[in-house]
Amino acid sequence: MATIKVRNYELPAFDMKQASSRKALQLKNTIISNLKKLGVHEDFITVKEEAVVIKRAPASVSWYMDGQNLYYSYTSHNYIQNLYVVSSIIDLEIQAVLSGEKTREECVNGFYEDKGVEGKRKEARELLGVSKDCYDFDLISKKYKDLSKTHHPDMGGDLEMFQEINNAHKMLKRELC
Repeated sequence: MATIKVRNYELPAFDMKQASSRKALQLKNTIISNLKKLGVHEDFITVKEEAVVIKRAPASVSWYMDGQNLYYSYTSHNYIQNLYVVSSIIDLEIQAVLSGEKTREECVNGFYEDKGVEGKRKEARELLGVSKDCYDFDLISKKYKDLSKTHHPDMGGDLEMFQEINNAHKMLKRELC
């Protein structure tokens, strides 16, 4: 059976026979229901929706908890598969908090993102020389390695640019891995 490895979890692959708008709505409702278990009010939860669930598009959720804007997205497959991963990861993380394996603070830190993270990710892709809708981490890493060699301070490169390249790669790695 195929699996997906995300955030140190191994999830069974999504069965595309279940791909439907109804299943997407069920996954969205599961995300909301799970976040409510931690006291997050429904008005503070936003799940990105797509009209065509088999379209290649990221799935994301943002919510406000413990004074922080939290965010999680997954982008490696089509929308319904990505939404399944987002729902599964949030479910596993919330179960870990409720069972005492993790603290609320650890949970918050694991999902903390700046409000403008989507714009920053587009800028990071631009800096690394890949298209704004590139989700191929191997390609991103290849571009990162080429640029970091060129701009490495030990090779006569610009330290500031080298740091920007490293930060861009780290941001995209967090999104895609």
